[in-house]
Amino acid sequence: MEIEIKIPVDSGTKKIGEPTLHYTWPFQQILPVDYFSLPAEKRDLVEAIALTMLNQKASGK
Repeated sequence: MEIEIKIPVDSGTKKIGEPTLHYTWPFQQILPVDYFSLPAEKRDLVEAIALTMLNQKASGK
């Protein structure tokens, strides 16, 4: 599932010629509406788990 997420740039902070950031939703089985309906501490837990896995991958574990 690819969902393009556009992050609006705060007015007055964008430089001329600076590209707009575009992201693809990283989860195939989790809808953004479901993820963002979680309390902040549970979203933080999801992020911490993902970071742990990515750090282990980077260190070759």
